[in-house]
Amino acid sequence: MSGLTFMRLDLLFAFVLLIAFASCEKTTEEFDSNKFGYDYYPVGVGMSWIYDVDSTIYDDLGAKIIQSSSQIKEEMVEEFVDLAGDTIYRIERFWRQNAMQPWQVTDVWVTHKNNARVTRTEENLKFVKFVFPALEGRSWNGHIFFDEFTQITVAGEIIQMYANWDEYELISVDVPEEVGGIQYDQVATVLQTESDTIRDVISRRYAIEKYARGTGLIYKENIILDSQNADVNIAWKDRAEKGFILKQTLVEHN
Repeated sequence: MSGLTFMRLDLLFAFVLLIAFASCEKTTEEFDSNKFGYDYYPVGVGMSWIYDVDSTIYDDLGAKIIQSSSQIKEEMVEEFVDLAGDTIYRIERFWRQNAMQPWQVTDVWVTHKNNARVTRTEENLKFVKFVFPALEGRSWNGHIFFDEFTQITVAGEIIQMYANWDEYELISVDVPEEVGGIQYDQVATVLQTESDTIRDVISRRYAIEKYARGTGLIYKENIILDSQNADVNIAWKDRAEKGFILKQTLVEHN
């Protein structure tokens, strides 16, 4: 075989490699983190959120109903690496009756975010708050890290707040919504539980959280009520004997 033939074969081989390389270049896509929804739960030292909180507490077999409005602030003040090698963010929580009063520290919570989920420890209970990718219809066990029959105390009464909850579910993703007078372009709604079966005539459980891209939690609502009065013709607000209703709405963040 002549040198010219070898040269032609070399050129042909180089041309084939070039075409193959160009083909690979066209089919390789850059990783798009936006599709996973990681910005629904932003983290970083110095970030803070202020919420208006409205609560109603039922006490003394429903004879006493305590209603109040206040504000809470959450601030990520520190990050550290735990023994498992995970980056944990420490959250200081503050409370005040209204905007004219100084903040008072009430709690220290922690949160962790990775490529699959967000966990958050509140009052020593660890929750799975959010999952990635953020897809409508995804569900998960939000209470996998603790006993669902854990008891909490509300106004001196013992309640099994998390007993028989449904799985958490992303019921909508990337939906524009106005919350607290603020318009958000992309909101994801997590329905944590909604009791509506016959077994729930003496207990009402409803919990929902809403998150906005680039902002985090913008709204949460809990309805946790118990009663021995099983008359479903009477509204829950009139027959509840213990428990609470809480609504928390974002008003400011940075």
